[in-house]
Parts: sequence; structure tokens; C-alpha cells
Amino acid sequence: MTVDEDELFGVGLDDASEPPPDRDEARDGDAITGVTSWWHTGRCSRCGHTFRRGDLVHVDSRTREVTHLDPVLSCAVEAKSGTDDTDASAFVAGLLAAWPVTGDVQVISTDEVPYLCRPPDGGFRRRSCLVCAHSFRPAEMVIICPCAPADPRCRAAVHRDPAQGLVCWETWLPASELPACPVMTRSLGR
Repeated sequence: MTVDEDELFGVGLDDASEPPPDRDEARDGDAITGVTSWWHTGRCSRCGHTFRRGDLVHVDSRTREVTHLDPVLSCAVEAKSGTDDTDASAFVAGLLAAWPVTGDVQVISTDEVPYLCRPPDGGFRRRSCLVCAHSFRPAEMVIICPCAPADPRCRAAVHRDPAQGLVCWETWLPASELPACPVMTRSLGR
């Protein structure tokens, strides 16, 4: 690389990086959650969902209150009806076909498991993934009770939604083999 190319590369790299933490600290109004955001992995005071990288939020630095602006979560704005995006659906179908889950486990939508996305009873937190600890949101793909999918006693779940960037199952158990239930701690004796 020439000196000019090297300088331009450095500028591009700086522009592509996460904003420094001090920029998030002073920001009021709408923002996008980054890994350096002080609210990242915290919980929304209105909906109880965790803040993830890429979430659009409203920040009030005076009260240190942060709320989601995602219409799917219905906490800061009215929920809008979904749109039919055939290109996105085709991409997701292709991604899942090219990257199937290993082992004998079933991947299902959180929409099919109402207790995962239901608001918590007073004082409790929303149900969260065993691996990433983020709350479950509508229409995410998960593996229920990875220790015993046919007989889900512990009712635990793990994200398995590569289209959303949630590859918790592969991160945790790449071979899909689990020696003991992570919640009930009983041996599976397979």
C-alpha cells in the first residue's frame, strides 16, 4: 500500500469502528446500541427485554433511562403490522438450508412457545437464553430444553437463529451433545 492508501485505510477503519464510550455517555435522544454503549446488555424499563447490539433506542442521560424504539417490542412506539418481505424470507430459508443444526434437536419459533416471550410476573425478569443471556423476542428461532427436547421439563431454551446473528447453540454445543441438563443438573446418560 502507498502512504495515501494506508492513511485512507486508517480513516475507513476508524469510521467503521464502534463509537467510543464517551460519545454514548453524553448522547440524548435516539441512538443505536453498540458494544460500548453503557446500556448494552441492560434491560429496558418498559418492556423488560435486554438491549442488544444494533437496537434502536431512546436515551435520557439525565435519568439514565433507555427504552427500545423497536415496534416489535411495543414499549416505546406503537407496534406496526409486519410486512411481507419475500427477499428477506428467501435469504433466511437459504441460510438455514445451508447451515442446518447438527444432532437430533428441533428448532422452533418463539411464537410457538408462548411462555418464552410472555411478560414476566411482578419482580421477575423475562426468560433468557442459557448462553447469551439475552431475552427471547417474538419470531426468534430457538431450541427448547436442549437436555430433553421430547420431554421439556426444565423449559430452558437456547437461541439458534443465524439470520438474526444468534448462533448460541453452535457456540455452546457445536456437536449438539449435552452430557447433563444445565438447569436440573441431572445426567442424561446417553
